[in-house]
Amino acid sequence: MRSYIRTLFVALIGLAALDAHAQFYAGAGIEYFRLVEDTQPIKVKEHGPLGVFTLGYTQPRRSGILFAYRGRFYVGEVDYDGAYLFSPSVSATGKSRYAGTTQEGQLRYRLADKADIVAALGIDIWQRELSSIQKEDYRVVFARLGAETNPQK
Repeated sequence: MRSYIRTLFVALIGLAALDAHAQFYAGAGIEYFRLVEDTQPIKVKEHGPLGVFTLGYTQPRRSGILFAYRGRFYVGEVDYDGAYLFSPSVSATGKSRYAGTTQEGQLRYRLADKADIVAALGIDIWQRELSSIQKEDYRVVFARLGAETNPQK
């Protein structure tokens, strides 16, 4: 997964250099993660902080078709309270490590600098490490269709 992150980061730096007036942003922070799995006989619960880095780019146009990008990278260690995978009736506690990225490309149609109609395609790739020998890799492809307004205009 690290090669995905490196490749995307290099691509974003190149994308940011395309236009000095582009709507580019970057941010960092901490988000609180909470997961509950309703499993039997013991419910699995995970919670804790994740460090998050975000990037975004939108082509600068007042109207018409434009491209936008949204990216999110996250990593952290959270508390685990649940059961063993192969012994679901035996309770277990510990730490789970998460690392992942969400990448989304958007095609937008801007209406007179006030609102955008948005169609997007993205991927969410993450890894959950429960122990040194137990890891889970996830890949979720998604599509999005909606509208977004800009109240500052």
